[in-house]
Amino acid sequence: MGTYTPNTSLLVTHVAGLLAAIVTPGWRTNIGANVSTEREQVLDDAAPFCAVRLVGWESTAEGTAVRRDCELLIEAAVAAGAEDAEAQGRLVAEDLFERFRSGNTATLAAGVETVIRPVESAAIERPDGAAAVVVRVTLRAELYELM
Repeated sequence: MGTYTPNTSLLVTHVAGLLAAIVTPGWRTNIGANVSTEREQVLDDAAPFCAVRLVGWESTAEGTAVRRDCELLIEAAVAAGAEDAEAQGRLVAEDLFERFRSGNTATLAAGVETVIRPVESAAIERPDGAAAVVVRVTLRAELYELM
């Protein structure tokens, strides 16, 4: 029996690959050194990490294609033990925004294309009890699937 990889999984894997390129000296941070497609279970001083997840989509048919408007969430954590954790969080947010700000167009598979853009805001916070500052950036992706 063959295996099938959903197009949404291809999208998440593609974004994770783009995130993995965020390392110095070309970027402000090394947040791409530890990228996951799963949510971290514990926020501790083992940070930094960067996770990307699909949080939802809506689909519509457009002629011979299906268009899915997808929302992806990137969560990046920076160890809060550092004196400059908040400043590091801002740098992470800048790197994430910069990586996707001009839009990213890609072919994920035969007949599957995407355009990825960031939304216009980022959240930087320190969750209660966490030893990390967490940066959240939402991406919107248009996923086109030929029928």
